[in-house]
Amino acid sequence: MVLEVVLEVIFPVIGRILGFIFLELLTHAVFYTVGFVFLKIITLGKYPDEFISPKSDLHQQTYVYLMGWVIFLALIIIWLV
Repeated sequence: MVLEVVLEVIFPVIGRILGFIFLELLTHAVFYTVGFVFLKIITLGKYPDEFISPKSDLHQQTYVYLMGWVIFLALIIIWLV
């Protein structure tokens, strides 16, 4: 009875929390870093101003994440073709 509750209720919740944390770390570590470096190279160091800082604009962070996703997807497409 107790084992069923643990297996059906508690483990899925723990799994979702760990999955969310893993995806957030992956997103920040990989996509933001790739987008940041790519944008720094393309704009010759003018954009974005700093790696994530409290004063950085949410739109700026979103653009950097988006650029990281675009580069990542482009690399996957190139690799598959």
